[in-house]
Amino acid sequence: MFLGFARGKVGSVVFSRANGQQITRAKSDVVANPQTEAQMIQRIFLNTVAQAYSNMGAIVDHSFEGLQKGQQCMSYFMKANMKAIRQRVAQAIADGYTKEEIFEFSPIGSNFFAPNAYLISKGKLPAIAVVDAAADAEMKFALAANTYQGIIDQYGLQRGDQLTFCLLVSDGNGNQSFKFARVILDPKENDGTDAPLSTAFVADGAFVKPNPLNEGALGAISYGTGYVTFGEASGWLRAAAVIVSRKGEGDAWQRSTTYLAMNESSADVMYSLQYCLDLFASGGITVENPRYLNNANNGGGMPATPQPVTPLTITKVSKNGTTFVDVPANLEQITKVQFTGTLTAEDVLKRYDGSTLEGTYAIAEDGSVNMEGTLVDENPIYIRHYRGETLVATISTANP
Repeated sequence: MFLGFARGKVGSVVFSRANGQQITRAKSDVVANPQTEAQMIQRIFLNTVAQAYSNMGAIVDHSFEGLQKGQQCMSYFMKANMKAIRQRVAQAIADGYTKEEIFEFSPIGSNFFAPNAYLISKGKLPAIAVVDAAADAEMKFALAANTYQGIIDQYGLQRGDQLTFCLLVSDGNGNQSFKFARVILDPKENDGTDAPLSTAFVADGAFVKPNPLNEGALGAISYGTGYVTFGEASGWLRAAAVIVSRKGEGDAWQRSTTYLAMNESSADVMYSLQYCLDLFASGGITVENPRYLNNANNGGGMPATPQPVTPLTITKVSKNGTTFVDVPANLEQITKVQFTGTLTAEDVLKRYDGSTLEGTYAIAEDGSVNMEGTLVDENPIYIRHYRGETLVATISTANP
């Protein structure tokens, strides 16, 4: 050691080198494995974001402007989405939501891909806003003129820009898959010559005159009433987005700043934050497992995946408790609601005034629910359908 730097262990002393200096420290025989609720939540967040990156890596490993493909993009994705998910959860709790109502998350030790409004690209190009089309398998974005030129004009783009349609699809049993299709706003004829930008963008469920360099396909796409509507016919569309890309000088690529937009009308298996915490507390994932800290699966500790629940459908309402009429534009003065669908003993309704829980109500065998008073259209009124601890669907005055 007097002739140079020491490395390794001598008894209870560990030698190492950092920044040209000799470092000496005592060896610890105790491995810290903190498990307070705050620390467990942090690990749940980490696993949730890590699983999202793993499943969407084909796009998000190179979708951040100015960052190199691979490690730099992964680090940015993890950091940005960890910060965002912490902020969203903190705000939801501040607004009065419980941990059972905040979803979705990947339990520690699982490879469950939880849909969330992840940041999937970042840059300075104009963005295309995708919104819920109020159907289980559809999202949409505005388009006044159904042409390639129409997209360019409406969103401030240019010929040669690329649109990457990103879809997060569920099979209804909790299995999520990430799909994408890329369209270049530069249509070509079959012989390779340019087609006019006035060419229709969508017709008969497909992109018209696709560029030979286009990649992937959508299960469903159509144009109508000022929108392009798209989705995946083989499953439930949980979230979607459209990334705009442009090749700049040299090999540098520019991007739009894009978040996945959630399809709020699509119900599916979900793991709430409280479910994930309860799973740890139940012993399904334990600190004794040597792979616990790196979020590895412990070989069977996960419980069976919850079965998907089909939301009940509100079909009639009553203002006097007896006479039922069709659902009105809002739920003002409603005293009783009538549902159709398959009921179980676990089905209940929870009524909220804004974020305040006003009451929990059983659903009768005939599918009717007495709200024990009237709903007044002042603050937003929410009626949430639960099956056990699982939030199935939300009905509100804004979206009856």
